Amino acid sequence: MVNEQQYIKHNPLTRESDLDLAELFARVAKTNPRGSIIGIFANGDFVFAHTEYDFSSEKICFEVFHSEGVLAAE
Repeated sequence: MVNEQQYIKHNPLTRESDLDLAELFARVAKTNPRGSIIGIFANGDFVFAHTEYDFSSEKICFEVFHSEGVLAAE
C-alpha cells in the first residue's frame, strides 16, 4: 500500500493515488513485463538503481529513491 501523504512520484506519467498505481500495474502486467537490476547502491537515505525494463519496449533507467530514515541497505 502506498502512503499517499508521503509518496512523491518520480515518473511524470504516473499518477499518485493507490488506485492510480493499481491501474498502472494492471496495464503493465498485460505486456509481459520484465526488468533487471544492473546495479544498486545506497548513500545515506538515498538509493540509486541502474535498471533495464521491457514493458512492451526496452528501456535503460537510472532511478533515485529517498527513504527518509528507513534503512534501505547495509
